Amino acid sequence: MTTNIYQKLHQIQSKLTHLTKTETNHYQHYKYVSEYQILTILKPLLNETKLILLLSDAKESFSKEKTEKEWVVSYQKQVILINSENKQEHLTLHF
Repeated sequence: MTTNIYQKLHQIQSKLTHLTKTETNHYQHYKYVSEYQILTILKPLLNETKLILLLSDAKESFSKEKTEKEWVVSYQKQVILINSENKQEHLTLHF
């Protein structure tokens, strides 16, 4: 029996370790978890569950504007999670 994408996602979430904010934004003085750190933890779990993760920037959502003192840049990223055992089964997320 093939496991569906939601069951596989549940397996990954149950195995995820705690993420630690190791990177520092020196301009606004806050700590964050890097995309690299997240992918390093996720890749073996994705491989184990036979899920494919695709990341991209949605180019049509890019915008920039100048305020009095700085530029504000915003854009949307897209993540597609595909079940390699059933390629019609996928999730698309924007953030």
